[in-house]
Amino acid sequence: MSFYTNNVFTNEENNAWTKIYNLIEPNSRILDIGCSSGKLGKSLRTKKNTYVVGVDIDQKDIQIAKNNLDQAFVKNIEKDNLEDLGLFDYIVMADIIEHLLYPAEALVRI
Repeated sequence: MSFYTNNVFTNEENNAWTKIYNLIEPNSRILDIGCSSGKLGKSLRTKKNTYVVGVDIDQKDIQIAKNNLDQAFVKNIEKDNLEDLGLFDYIVMADIIEHLLYPAEALVRI
């Protein structure tokens, strides 16, 4: 499991997850790249009635995320096809870009 598995979403004003949460409109479709265990997505689903699909490279995190999100998949955004996931209103990449080998190429793929 990743470092982010047990991070807890809070309502602290200066928390990055809170800032992302506040930007998302209710009833939206969200792709959460690097979703870890799906805690942010779970809050979005339960409080804003969103549909959240998560992807992460950590198999154990995805097993947890499957209980928190509408769908969750093991995918490497630098290598795997993402087109089969559909279209989204928002793409969240919290705490992920700094871990990519080629972030500019990944953004173009997304």
